Amino acid sequence: MGIPYEAVHLADVARGGVRTEAFPLDDLRDDLRAIERLGVLTGREAAAQRVVRTIRARLAALARDAAHTRRLTAFVSLGGMGSAGGGSYVDELLGLANLHNITGGVKRPWVMFSPEDLLHAQPDVIIVPTAVRRSTANRGHSSPP
Repeated sequence: MGIPYEAVHLADVARGGVRTEAFPLDDLRDDLRAIERLGVLTGREAAAQRVVRTIRARLAALARDAAHTRRLTAFVSLGGMGSAGGGSYVDELLGLANLHNITGGVKRPWVMFSPEDLLHAQPDVIIVPTAVRRSTANRGHSSPP
């Protein structure tokens, strides 16, 4: 399993006789479809469908609860000044949480944002996932996931 970005590497694995399949994972719909497809591929279709239903229900509850809060602006650091653009699953999750993604105007899953742009945008919230903090500290730099 892999994403289209890894197609060259997947082709190498496939030449070795291993079945491969690439999944687009740019937005929430892609992610949920990938879970369902993995369920089919592994013979666990019913379990995968239960997982997808649970995720959808939890996201709907989040959106309902967040709809009653003040809308804030947010920047999500995905390594250095990289962030999630408009239409990405991270952008969609922010929207469900009633947060406005300051990099959402760029309609690509991954965007680079300058420190000057961040300072100018003055987001209310800056989110740095734990895994990004650890990997950046360990490597001294970061790159797109």
